[in-house]
Amino acid sequence: MRRVLALLVLAVTAALLVSGAWAGTPSQSGCSLCDQTAAEGGRGSIAVKHGVSDRVPGRGSATQGRRVGDGAEEEQDYSYVTERTAPTCLHNGLWENGSLCSFALHTCPALDQVRFWVWHQTVTVDVRAGEPDVVTKSAWEQERGTYCLGPDDPGVPDIVRTLAAAQAAFEQRIEQLPDPRTRSVPGPSTLVHYPTAFTASNAAPFSFAVTVAGATVRLDVRPLRYDWELGDGSTARTTVPRTSHTYSGTGSMTIGVTITWGGDFTVDGGSEAYPIDPPATTSGAHDQVVVLQARAENLVG
Repeated sequence: MRRVLALLVLAVTAALLVSGAWAGTPSQSGCSLCDQTAAEGGRGSIAVKHGVSDRVPGRGSATQGRRVGDGAEEEQDYSYVTERTAPTCLHNGLWENGSLCSFALHTCPALDQVRFWVWHQTVTVDVRAGEPDVVTKSAWEQERGTYCLGPDDPGVPDIVRTLAAAQAAFEQRIEQLPDPRTRSVPGPSTLVHYPTAFTASNAAPFSFAVTVAGATVRLDVRPLRYDWELGDGSTARTTVPRTSHTYSGTGSMTIGVTITWGGDFTVDGGSEAYPIDPPATTSGAHDQVVVLQARAENLVG
């Protein structure tokens, strides 16, 4: 019974996250300014309803309309749309977008995308000749559903760009690591039907820091798994840098190992650790082990 209740709670929580009901503002029936393109995983085109008809691309941008008549320009009223976004995590909402969570990070089709709630606000400017403009702002309106946005989208918060920069720094550092090598015991020769142990080198965890947009990002990197090629068609996967194998035939065996690296990172010494995803790999140079047949000999003294 407890398991059924737990599954029910998880299902309801996921539904609330997707719908936006946890975002701090009730989910609306949809943005009247938007041409929805949710099937493509992105936001709709934002079109100004009053004044100019230009598309207004993103938060805080504006396009002012002008009419030309009798060789002179005449200013006219115009509107633009501002935008706020927040990753779909329980602590986020309209005025808070600094937290990331597994649901936001791992439910989009592209690896560099994060799932967001999106809000829009219409700002209308009444242009008055010789007088201050009159600015009217609508209430914030939450888009229906959620959207997968990447680091290049102008509306995403800084933490998403930090996430992308940390991932790029991680991949660059992995490319600079020395290739792992294997060592066998006994070796470089072993015996058929005798257990042979293998270890991998250049597989120690490490940490480093980079500066991203003025923030200090610390990355803690560690091996996640080891995939072994043992030379006779056999393979093995371990979470530690060692394995063993018993050969049933003789010959020269080519041994290799691929290390998959992952980890997490923190920003400015914060307590929240963000996962490094996707992982990266290093592949070892292939080493040789000669498997020999043991034989008994009579020694005559």
